[in-house]
Amino acid sequence: MDSPGKSLKVKTPVQAPINKKLEKEGEEEDGFNTPKGAQFKIPPPVGCPPAPVPKNIQLGMAALRGEKGAAYDRIVLNAGTVDNLLGCDGAEDVDVAMERAKGAIYSGKALKKLLNYIEISRKIK
Repeated sequence: MDSPGKSLKVKTPVQAPINKKLEKEGEEEDGFNTPKGAQFKIPPPVGCPPAPVPKNIQLGMAALRGEKGAAYDRIVLNAGTVDNLLGCDGAEDVDVAMERAKGAIYSGKALKKLLNYIEISRKIK
């Protein structure tokens, strides 16, 4: 381990490609070559596969009815974080915003809003 206050010296400086002129035709600004006609393909997700949609709906509805678990935690975290990032009144602190989300679930307001949204969206077709 390095001792505190010890400087790290770089023997070979690395040049960043900023303002670098393209050396070859077809070379991208980042220095990588992409074959003509090649399309970027998003790789398949790694890890556990997503739960089937009906299972996610069941878990989400149970969470909005107050059932604790991963779905509940995810909803509270997402709602609190989004309210904070959007600058909602009273959500300046993420912890406070998450407590407000818990309160909306506990009171039934969150579920009521979702069911109202579903009802309205079905009429719009």
